Amino acid sequence: MRDMKKILCALVVALFITGCIRTEHNMVITADGRFTLELISAIDISAFEDEDMDPEDMVMDTDDFDSAFTVEPYEKDGWHGIRATQELMLDDVAGDDPVEVDLSEIAELDLEEVQLFQSLGNNRYRANFVFYGDEDGGENELGIDMGDLEAMMDTTFSITLPFGAISHNADRTEGNTLTWDLSLVGRTDVKFEFAMEQGATPDTENADEEDTEKNSNMMLYIILAAVALGVVVAVVVTQKKKNNSNNMNMNM
Repeated sequence: MRDMKKILCALVVALFITGCIRTEHNMVITADGRFTLELISAIDISAFEDEDMDPEDMVMDTDDFDSAFTVEPYEKDGWHGIRATQELMLDDVAGDDPVEVDLSEIAELDLEEVQLFQSLGNNRYRANFVFYGDEDGGENELGIDMGDLEAMMDTTFSITLPFGAISHNADRTEGNTLTWDLSLVGRTDVKFEFAMEQGATPDTENADEEDTEKNSNMMLYIILAAVALGVVVAVVVTQKKKNNSNNMNMNM
């Protein structure tokens, strides 16, 4: 993503150290409607023990995030870096309009100023996010091949939902968590729909509505066809009667 230029500049020396850098874009929605956005930029310290560089220089710092984020150090299982979060309620980031949200500059995002989800009614919501990588591909301005760079980095987006997803295009799922692998080259589309209640089946409801509409349309077509056929038959019968009447008059 374009908000990772600082990381890219530090990758020249460590080009062939695979999987040493992790960037996570995580969203969590709880059953009571709380929404959390979490960004993690971290490196595997052990991968740089023999490198002549400070691995802490390879992660984002406070200045890389919008002031709406709460930023703190991150350390877990040998990974060191930075964690930034924002917390609001789901309804604060939802609206009635259908939206496609560009999250390429997610570190600069102020949740109070953006609509992330479309509210569909009946406690149902839809998300349509997009992440843009390097549109040109090939080598970046530092001469690093983006394909090699992508192999080095674990860059993901995830959403954890209280009752699971109704539909999605995620690369993988674990429980109620959906995860997408984000490409550093080109575009990644993130789409999902969910409900804020247990056992909701909006897709089935929509399908039933569509089936009802299709059946209604089919019945209308049948009625129109029957009427048209009736008109044709009436015209034919009338014409036949008229011809018979003319023939009788001529015979007289």
